[in-house]
Amino acid sequence: MQLPPLKRPPVYGVFRWWPQEGESWIHPFDIGIVRQLVPGSRVFRREDLDEQWLSVTYGKVRFRIQSTIWYEVDYEGFDVGDFVEIKSRMGQADPCVGRIRDMFWNHQARLIEYYLDRTDVAQVRPCLAGDMTAIEPVDPAQRFTGESTLRDSDWFQRELPRPEGPDEFGSFDKRRSR
Repeated sequence: MQLPPLKRPPVYGVFRWWPQEGESWIHPFDIGIVRQLVPGSRVFRREDLDEQWLSVTYGKVRFRIQSTIWYEVDYEGFDVGDFVEIKSRMGQADPCVGRIRDMFWNHQARLIEYYLDRTDVAQVRPCLAGDMTAIEPVDPAQRFTGESTLRDSDWFQRELPRPEGPDEFGSFDKRRSR
């Protein structure tokens, strides 16, 4: 019994230049797509497809290439299309929720910059991985329908015990004493 070849984990990288091989490294059906995206500073995800081709993705865009030179970068935990929440950083940033639209490699800072689409506007300033937290999108079919899903939910109808006498400030609140 022969086992199938092991699949390597995905790698992330940038095509900062057009390889010297011309177009021979690109699958013939994908040349148009690759010409629009390469070279540049977009961060692509590359994984094995079969023995001859590698699958490269950028969000929903997918193309096939043969092994060629590219600049490998560290994966920071996010991909194009992921939903994220921007942290407020103690009020320094505007907290929001968005979807990653673009990932670009900043060669000087040696990190990935993320650009988001928010519900109200496309974000102009880049975000860094430390500023974001991944979240799961809400499936519209599972949204709140207005019906209670709690079991034995009479707990919220019980009246809380009211304290007798003065409150912690030494005054009597007429609303609290009965």
